[in-house]
Amino acid sequence: MIELWTAATGNGQKASIMLEESGLDYTVHALDLSAGDYKKPEFLGISPVGKIPVIRDSDGLNGAPVTVCETTAIVFYLAEKSQILCPRDGLERVKILQWASIVASGFGPAFSYRVAFDLFAPEKFPFAETLFTKEAHRYYKIMEAQLSSTAYLTGEGYTLADVLAFPVAASSATMLEGGLEPYPHIRRWRDVIAARPAVKRGMQIPASG
Repeated sequence: MIELWTAATGNGQKASIMLEESGLDYTVHALDLSAGDYKKPEFLGISPVGKIPVIRDSDGLNGAPVTVCETTAIVFYLAEKSQILCPRDGLERVKILQWASIVASGFGPAFSYRVAFDLFAPEKFPFAETLFTKEAHRYYKIMEAQLSSTAYLTGEGYTLADVLAFPVAASSATMLEGGLEPYPHIRRWRDVIAARPAVKRGMQIPASG
């Protein structure tokens, strides 16, 4: 059995979507980030970095219990365990690793910092807001160019790279002026993925209320 510690954020949704896609049995521990649950000693004992999501698998890849933190690592772990959405070798795996890295190091942070400076900073920082708005659009243009010639981020098949990118495009984009209106290929990709039953379920975890 897998335990998932999560919250209703884009990063949390990446893990829950992958769990739903995998068909693996799991339970959910919902954290209240606004109440500082991620700072509590009991959670820090599970996730030393104090971030969600985190999973604990009582039956790890080698049969022993394992705890995995950091979203990208969790998604790859679940792909390995369930043997879906990522081949174990070859060029296709390299493409998936490349796009996973783009999301983790560029696409995701650009939006996270844009939202943080725009919505949560106690004072305005015009330089930072402008910088990360430009970065967000720069990564959208990269995705748009890729999806103009492929059905999904790495080609014609849905992979964990799409799982990692989807919540950012589905939710964070609404906080950016113009949203996805300038990016028809991303909108097409988003709508196809949003229609997947596993994605619909994963986006609702943890359930509100």
